[in-house]
Amino acid sequence: MEMGNRFSKKSPKSSALQNIILTSLAWLLTTFALIASSSCAKLIQSYYGYVRIVITEYNSGPVVKDATVILDTKSGRISKKSNDSGMVIFENLELNSAYKIEIQKEGYANTVIDILSLHSSINLNTTLRKPKFDPAAKSNIQIGFSLYDSEMKGTKYVNDKDGVYRIVQKGRIYIEAWARSDNVKISHMYAKLGNPPGAEALTSPRIYNAGDKLNGTIDTSPFNGKTYLFIDAYDENDNRYEIIVPLYFIGLVDLRVTPYYVEYSKPAIYGYNINSQVKYYNNASKYSNSYVVIKWKKWEESSQKSRTDKPVGYAVYRSFDGKKFSKIATVNGNMNMFIDSSGEITYGKRIWYAVSSVYGSFEASKTTLGSVIVLPLFGISNVQPADNSVDVSTTPVFSWNFVGLEEYDGLVTYWYDVWLYDMNVNKKYHYPVNSEGQVIFKSKDKNVRIEFSDYSWYNLPDKKLQANKPYEWGPELIAAIWEDETNNSISTCIVCDYNGVISISVIPPEKYYLFVTKGE
Repeated sequence: MEMGNRFSKKSPKSSALQNIILTSLAWLLTTFALIASSSCAKLIQSYYGYVRIVITEYNSGPVVKDATVILDTKSGRISKKSNDSGMVIFENLELNSAYKIEIQKEGYANTVIDILSLHSSINLNTTLRKPKFDPAAKSNIQIGFSLYDSEMKGTKYVNDKDGVYRIVQKGRIYIEAWARSDNVKISHMYAKLGNPPGAEALTSPRIYNAGDKLNGTIDTSPFNGKTYLFIDAYDENDNRYEIIVPLYFIGLVDLRVTPYYVEYSKPAIYGYNINSQVKYYNNASKYSNSYVVIKWKKWEESSQKSRTDKPVGYAVYRSFDGKKFSKIATVNGNMNMFIDSSGEITYGKRIWYAVSSVYGSFEASKTTLGSVIVLPLFGISNVQPADNSVDVSTTPVFSWNFVGLEEYDGLVTYWYDVWLYDMNVNKKYHYPVNSEGQVIFKSKDKNVRIEFSDYSWYNLPDKKLQANKPYEWGPELIAAIWEDETNNSISTCIVCDYNGVISISVIPPEKYYLFVTKGE
């Protein structure tokens, strides 16, 4: 009680002073706790990372699920299976340690990935190839390399105690590499900075050479801080060995830089889903070949050219929610396009992209260019004249329904055509024409009806077919295009395109329909 009375009778001045002291002490304790927790978080982040792998078939084909992925660590082996998205994740991996990954699946050649030192978490888009001659012919490939400051080899870079090659940014490095195999001859080699060779090959510099030796100069100007160099070797059976070399570029910040804030093109995002195997009548979307093309205005094309500095590179970001963006690539300052062919790209899910300009160790704020939904593959049904039809009119009506894109009714425009073959007797083919040539139909209506008598037909003088005669017909173009101005994108799905109307490659139709005209 006496102690309580003493405290209750203290002067107002003393009470105010104690309040100040207590408040200050609380602030110090809170600040210390925040610093401690932040340091602890940094400590945790700096010692552990992950390796995330998405496996697809070679040439950006469908994802490969149920592949066996084995990770060798200093503590032992970890084995996992790729999921339905072709993905495997190894988490809580100790940084500054070496890891070897082997990817196997029956019917495919082997892929081995050797991470010399994991100095930051890494997302890998990798591929499996079909063996060229013998599924059992596996080889023990080895790769050696040296890194120099130039072709003159004035300075040879060596790794530090953590296995990292620290390089003062000078704009380029020179690489010499070789590969050896104990039983299958080496076919070719690649080297690429920032991404595995073969991923986004059209928009990122890489070195290629046939045989077991590789040398060349790589532009490093867009890169700063931590990144990886990828060196790949393939044997003649398409087994693949890849080493991942950790690099750390040391750059200086030029505080006088006036950055270019990337301006977007209209449209800026192009999503593609292209049939890689002809199975569209079964809606077999697992055979799709999806990728996204991202375009922007490079500095030379922008309205800011006269008042900003030219960037040395551009950083490309991707997001699946429009909020959290992850860097997926860094490209040279002369580029204005990037192709994202990651196995993570699936139809029906909106994807956002952003780009920023890079000046060595300084990066400007990113510009969100737009977003896209890659359309799923689709098919046709209720086809008339049906296969093996008889007594068909000499001026038939061709009809069918598009199925599989009902969710996008009113948004997509269908592109299609009709080809008719008289190969048994006259060895001719016909298609509808007008004053501009072949008719390519474009419609938002998923129900198609083409009246034969409404058109002139190439190489058919009488505007009707002959009686009692067999013909084959079919659409040789089936595609859907969604021009999404709101999100600054175009999404294109190509099911077949036999004549290269839209696609850069020939995609033949799966089926032609045989019918016989009726007698007159």
